[in-house]
Amino acid sequence: MAERASSKSATDSAPETVVVAEVASDQQPIVYERKKKKGKRKKKYSRGLKEPQRLEKGISRAAERIADAVADGFSEYRDRRDKSAGKKRDGAIKDAARNVGRGLEEAIGTAAKVPTDLTKRVSYRRLTRMVPLPLFR
Repeated sequence: MAERASSKSATDSAPETVVVAEVASDQQPIVYERKKKKGKRKKKYSRGLKEPQRLEKGISRAAERIADAVADGFSEYRDRRDKSAGKKRDGAIKDAARNVGRGLEEAIGTAAKVPTDLTKRVSYRRLTRMVPLPLFR
């Protein structure tokens, strides 16, 4: 197997050209391009702003999860309401309490991770600086 490097430098994000197989002189070689893998970069923060940014990420994730929970709850309610309405006369009204309960069950199950989203972003060291020490002894 023979290899050819692309004409751009190694720092560019250009794909690397590689000859996969060599064939007889009267045929063209099979060539494909692949991109080099990039490693995960470390996040950079300004001094003193790391914790607020991490906390903001947790708050935004918690808000997204609450929105998902509400959507899941209403979706479950509507599905069960339509099912009840199709099964019997006035079924949507007769089964309203049960259907609302099932929707709430779904919403609460989805929203159960909200407190974890909020608290896992806060570091213990930073928290001890902000809150008086007798609470943590």
